[in-house]
Amino acid sequence: MRLDRFSSILSSGFWIFPLWLLLILLIDPFREFPLNDDWAYAQSVQHFLNTGVFDPGDWPGMTLWLQVMWGAFWCKIFGFSFTVLRCSTLIVAIMGSWCFFLLSRKLVEDLFWNVLLTLTLIFNPLYFSLSFTFMTDVPFMVLGIVMIYLYNKAFDGGGEKYWWLATILAAVTVLLRQFALLWPLAFGVAWVLRHRNWRAVLSAGVGILLCWITLKAFSQYLELNNLLSPTFGSLSDLLRSLTLNFFQYRLKEDGGMILFNCAVFILPALVIVFRMRRKRHLVLLFLSSLIVFYAGQKGWNNLLVGNVFFNTGLGPLTLPSDNEKWFHEALIPDGIIKVFGLFGATILIQYLAIKALDNFHLWRQWPTKKWWKIGLFFLSLGICFFILFDNYQFDRYFLPIAVILLLLFNPDPEPRRIKKIVAIALLGIMAIFSITATHDYMQWNETRWKVLRQLMETEGIPPENIDGGFEFNAWYKTGPRNPFIKGNKSWWFVREDEYAVSFGPYGCYQIEENYIYHSLLKPWGDTLYLLHRPTLIQTDTILCDLEQMSTDSAFFLSKDRSHFFEINTPPVTGTTHSGQNALRLTPEQPYALSTYISPVQPCEQLTFTLWNYGKPKVNIIATTPDQQSFSSTSTAFTDRNEQAWERIRFEVTLPPDYPSDSLKVFLWNRTGKEVLVDDFEVVWKHLPN
Repeated sequence: MRLDRFSSILSSGFWIFPLWLLLILLIDPFREFPLNDDWAYAQSVQHFLNTGVFDPGDWPGMTLWLQVMWGAFWCKIFGFSFTVLRCSTLIVAIMGSWCFFLLSRKLVEDLFWNVLLTLTLIFNPLYFSLSFTFMTDVPFMVLGIVMIYLYNKAFDGGGEKYWWLATILAAVTVLLRQFALLWPLAFGVAWVLRHRNWRAVLSAGVGILLCWITLKAFSQYLELNNLLSPTFGSLSDLLRSLTLNFFQYRLKEDGGMILFNCAVFILPALVIVFRMRRKRHLVLLFLSSLIVFYAGQKGWNNLLVGNVFFNTGLGPLTLPSDNEKWFHEALIPDGIIKVFGLFGATILIQYLAIKALDNFHLWRQWPTKKWWKIGLFFLSLGICFFILFDNYQFDRYFLPIAVILLLLFNPDPEPRRIKKIVAIALLGIMAIFSITATHDYMQWNETRWKVLRQLMETEGIPPENIDGGFEFNAWYKTGPRNPFIKGNKSWWFVREDEYAVSFGPYGCYQIEENYIYHSLLKPWGDTLYLLHRPTLIQTDTILCDLEQMSTDSAFFLSKDRSHFFEINTPPVTGTTHSGQNALRLTPEQPYALSTYISPVQPCEQLTFTLWNYGKPKVNIIATTPDQQSFSSTSTAFTDRNEQAWERIRFEVTLPPDYPSDSLKVFLWNRTGKEVLVDDFEVVWKHLPN
């Protein structure tokens, strides 16, 4: 009787709710700080609450509207806070895992399999950790699960009403992320292949068109109101990259990464579907292993693409450092994780090959349910292609594929006991890792923000003088985005970095104080450091406006006549940023304005700005006189004027071991095209002479 009651509770899926309650108590998400990119989404929610206007800001590349409205709804009730926003995602995550369980029950009535799949989803490190943020990944995936359920009902004879409900939901989900377009596209193709009539073509076409019109209209709205982010991902940008040569190149370089990330977090389910009963299973396993071996060894160094999952834990480690050992002190060698993931990829390919050989020749007799699975397969391929062609590749983009593959699988009807034991063991390892790593992610962020708030409120240090990590500087909008140059200011909106918080000492910084925080993955404790660098209180400005020359016309003079800039090519007039003269750098004469700055000392900072005319960008080079011991360069521009001049801005912090008392600076046009430059300025911050 008790066994029947326990089985009934498991079958209902209600066990999911107390499980999540326990997990929430273990993680403790009730903390006031942003995580990952959700600072940007929180800013949009706050702006909407204050003004009633939706503004996605400059950072997000997705449509985001639905996420902002969801967050604003809860903040209207409970007030704005990161805790409220985080809990709004947890509500979605809990309901999503329950819906997933019910859908798996509908597909296969095998309680062990249903529970295993659901726990594999819940304890997927990506799904689990992102559930405790205000990121869009989990809400998008949960809406994707509901769409998959509605399409399943439509294919399963539920009538076209479910098709249109799924279509409407897809159009709404497009207002969260653009690639929700893939759902009506993938299932639309499967719908047409299943019915093979004009009515099916019309239904599929209208569904795709409705989503496209929604996306197009929303994009136009953003553009008309000057709200379109420069990072906004458009369909036309993606289509322009769809060339055969580019596809072949990316597949060759990133095929292993795709296979690894598709398989690594669904290993418990892959163990159950693994087949070795027939001779052809062994043959297919061998062929699959050859494919995975080739792809894996080609992209071995890029398998762990990062963003959420790191060997040391979960969550992006967005603190300043010039030494990756602080970020990657591996508990388990990366190679072991990669081997497990690639072994899972081998099983995945073998499983798909077995299913194709068993069923493809009978495609005309396929029941409707099989065509729904074809839609799922098309959807997973579409997402893989999207990741392959996209400029940014993060591990969290693979979360929808993990869910889709779990639904595609049919379990072995009579799995051996050893399979169940291995699957449960892998699930246990994944659960322990997800819980402990997410807890630790919260803990070190809690410590970080405690240190930063103390620094601002007690010491009176403005946030503009602190490099507190990506989320801190982004939330406080402390400065412009900096170019990514190792050893210099962090790229994340740092204006001045007199103080920094890091996992270890680095560069010119000295340890001001250390803070130990409790870590489950490292029970002996871990440490964050408050760092301070020497204050540079003297500033010299050296401006070469190309208007003054030496008596022999071999050098331009700085405005204060303190520095000489070598003339390698005669000045031109006409098109200038200011004054009468500019310089034209050509492929034949690519160098200009070489000068020496001295006496420099380690840890001094120099900021170079140059006005550049035209699309090709000149490199500003800062190096030791021998051009061997130290070199740094940048072409990043910060703003432009109405005459199409762009200002290149480049900062250099001389390393502690800088070997000379002189710094050589010059311009280098390595574009192979003509470029005009003007008004070269150096701001030199240093200790008093």
